[in-house]
Amino acid sequence: MRLVLPLLLLSCASKPEPKVASDATADSPVVEDTGEVLESSLQFRFEQRELVTEVLDACDDATVIEDYLRLCATADGMLLKDERDGTAILLGQYESVAAAHFPGGQAILALDGLLYTLEEAALNPVVSDIDTPIERLVEGSDSLWLWGLGHLYRWRGESITEITLPEYPTIYDFEVSENRLYASVPWLAEVDVSGDSPSMIAFEETIPQSMAVDMDGGLWYVVSDQLFLKRAGELTRRMDMPEAVHSVVGPQIWVRGVESIYRYHAASFSRHSVGAASMLAVDGYGRLLEMQEGQLMRHSIDRPVVVVGLSESVLVREMAQLLPSDPASISALHVWMNDQPLDVTVSPWTVVVEPEGLTDGVHQLQIYSESDLGDHLSAHSFWVGELPEVEWSEIEDLSNEHCIACHGGATLTDLSTKEGWEQRINSIIDQVSGNLMPLGGPFLSDYEITMIRGWKYGGFQ
Repeated sequence: MRLVLPLLLLSCASKPEPKVASDATADSPVVEDTGEVLESSLQFRFEQRELVTEVLDACDDATVIEDYLRLCATADGMLLKDERDGTAILLGQYESVAAAHFPGGQAILALDGLLYTLEEAALNPVVSDIDTPIERLVEGSDSLWLWGLGHLYRWRGESITEITLPEYPTIYDFEVSENRLYASVPWLAEVDVSGDSPSMIAFEETIPQSMAVDMDGGLWYVVSDQLFLKRAGELTRRMDMPEAVHSVVGPQIWVRGVESIYRYHAASFSRHSVGAASMLAVDGYGRLLEMQEGQLMRHSIDRPVVVVGLSESVLVREMAQLLPSDPASISALHVWMNDQPLDVTVSPWTVVVEPEGLTDGVHQLQIYSESDLGDHLSAHSFWVGELPEVEWSEIEDLSNEHCIACHGGATLTDLSTKEGWEQRINSIIDQVSGNLMPLGGPFLSDYEITMIRGWKYGGFQ
């Protein structure tokens, strides 16, 4: 398949043209029926947590591009809404929208089934031989997955490949986790997609209503209004919920029941009574977007503050913009860098981060938001100083020494592969920086943590 893309997406215009291929195999795969569910369901603690609900836009359809950037389909056309400056740019007349990022880079949009890249509010068509209208885009660890009208495609590197499963010509829904594809055909199939051709490894005689993959790669799905969780190498387990549920979204898990929505966090749920709505997506701060009677709603637990404008490695004076959830209710923001207060500029809220005088390493912005609806403290970590150039072989050695004993291939958080590290890099940095991992120590040295940050900052070489 030949693709015509901007140079930011493909680094050299003279690269070989990608080819279309089909990942079908000649023979039917060997299928293991693993439809058994544990008799004892998983029971969870339900905690009380504050839910902030915002009415964002009047939309017929919507999707998130960045935590501060979204698309909203209206009767006037498709609007690009930017929370940094409150602008709304009309992109054209489109009714349906989907969006994702090419791994490590550019935003890819599907507008009325056609593919585009987005650069500075300009749409650039992606020319390809796909004749299927694309309805859904999902970013994987090393691939972009495209789905429409029962056809599933994998865009990896310079090629787009259609994924086909013998005897199951139609894929009704899908989720991806590292090298696993979960496909509704309509029965639930678990497929290994680590090689050149897909290989069916498990099959459950159940038809999922809704599916989502969580931060650790586990599959959550709904069958007959009940919630189930499937982890690699384990039997499927039923989740004991207080009411019937009908949909789930991730990777930070939200579940919609008949009367309430539920947010999963740290082995517990919080329950919130909100009106009936259709869940769309979850952004990078764990905030849920829903459509309710033509209104785009955003739900968040507590009051996360989005920080925009800080580099991965802060070397010079930089200005960061602060975008609090439910900004209309915020009366004031107070910010500290470590334990030193910073001046906050309003309209928009911004602070200056000055690395001079700070030691190389991790530092933190503490953001305290005041509101009549409840005050909240948020935190945002950033790095000061140069980061080393690090290759995967060095991270693999570190992983083998400190991680693989507990996080091998059969565990919930597999760190035996480069893809596993890429998928969980932010969580890994948080865990090792806080001496939460390796469990029980010995903990990583400052230099080893710097290596991990350098590998991420260098683009996972």
